[in-house]
Amino acid sequence: MNSENRVTIKDIAKATQLSVATVSRILHKKGQHNSQTVKRVTEIAKQMGYVRNTSAADLVKQKKPHRRGGRVGY
Repeated sequence: MNSENRVTIKDIAKATQLSVATVSRILHKKGQHNSQTVKRVTEIAKQMGYVRNTSAADLVKQKKPHRRGGRVGY
């Protein structure tokens, strides 16, 4: 767990021996995954007391596309 004692996706990934990306996709219900893997991740997340960080999710939603500086054309 991190210093604030909040369970993170990284913590769940470590406990399940899966990648952070896989755990994230499972918890956010994106993509298709083996039903046994989904069950394992969701059960461990529940046991560990995982709660989605809505502040972080809101920040991701607010991100704007990266634009390179400068003008195109004259």
